[in-house]
Amino acid sequence: MAYRFTAIEPIRYHEFDYEKFLNFSIANSQLGELPFRKEWKDKWLSILTKYDDDVKKYIESHSDTNPMLERAKANPKQFKKRNEMFLYEFTSPNAGSFYFHFDVEKIKRLAEKNRLHKVTLNRFQFYLDKDTPYEKSRIINSSLPIFAPIFAVPQQYVAVDGNKRIMAKLINGERKFSGLALDPQQAVECFFFDLDAWFYRLLREMSSFSKLIYLKIPFSEIKNQSFVL
Repeated sequence: MAYRFTAIEPIRYHEFDYEKFLNFSIANSQLGELPFRKEWKDKWLSILTKYDDDVKKYIESHSDTNPMLERAKANPKQFKKRNEMFLYEFTSPNAGSFYFHFDVEKIKRLAEKNRLHKVTLNRFQFYLDKDTPYEKSRIINSSLPIFAPIFAVPQQYVAVDGNKRIMAKLINGERKFSGLALDPQQAVECFFFDLDAWFYRLLREMSSFSKLIYLKIPFSEIKNQSFVL
């Protein structure tokens, strides 16, 4: 199972089958070569189930609301003007959709502390929200967008802040975009729930393991690099 909410919609539980996702991934990639794949899969299922249960408990105690609304109620002065999130949908062909909920306020605090490095990306290196409206006035906005690394998809990054700025400049003919980027460890600190962070770690680990297997790194060394073993 998994969950979804937006800035204006309450949090809701929905179907995502972690075991099907892992079984499919193992059977259809180099991960099937791992001699410790059963132990690895079982450990990941245990962790994801634990944090999924935590979200379920939150939903039961916070019906018809969401973490952003609760945050605004608890800190009305701090979040009256700015209380943003970014929703990214990761789709599995057999398990459903898992939604990553990026806390843009946490991300901006990292940017304000100059903890993010600068990158220049072409249009095909990052995911841009397809529903972003075109606003011509955004062309002159010089604020840098912010990207988060993503794994197990064709793109290297997701634009988590500044989608309107990018869309305006894209329609204006620009094809390269400078911005600030989280590193993977920073990204796991910028979700609303630990479930997102652990599923993100799983995707990162799957991508890393596939590369290491391709490079013929010993399986004992690969196992030592796991987040969970």
